[in-house]
Amino acid sequence: MKYLFIFIGGLIGATFRLTFIQLNLFNTDEFYNIILVNLTGCVLLGFVYSLDSSLFNQYFIQAGLISSFTTYSAFNFHSIQMIDQYGAIGVMIFILSILVSIIIFFLTVKASKSLFKVSSH
Repeated sequence: MKYLFIFIGGLIGATFRLTFIQLNLFNTDEFYNIILVNLTGCVLLGFVYSLDSSLFNQYFIQAGLISSFTTYSAFNFHSIQMIDQYGAIGVMIFILSILVSIIIFFLTVKASKSLFKVSSH
């Protein structure tokens, strides 16, 4: 049942994300609309997380709807859980995961462009 909740919530959340970004509330580059989506998702996830721990809340709303609306909120959610569980070590792991992710992404882009002779944007 939880996978069905995630599937349906994810379908709705991803659709909301695309629709929200295409509304172009700032009448500018979509980057600002994506930031607004991410911040909105973080607020929603923080609120919903504090309500209850029902399967519907955990899987349909949190893991499906909100996390597919913005993957950034899901990242924050799991980071806060890690910090709550591990304290200062959790903070270090959180920061390290961000830095390592950025470095890996950068190196992958560079390697892919070099390997496949892709020009820059």
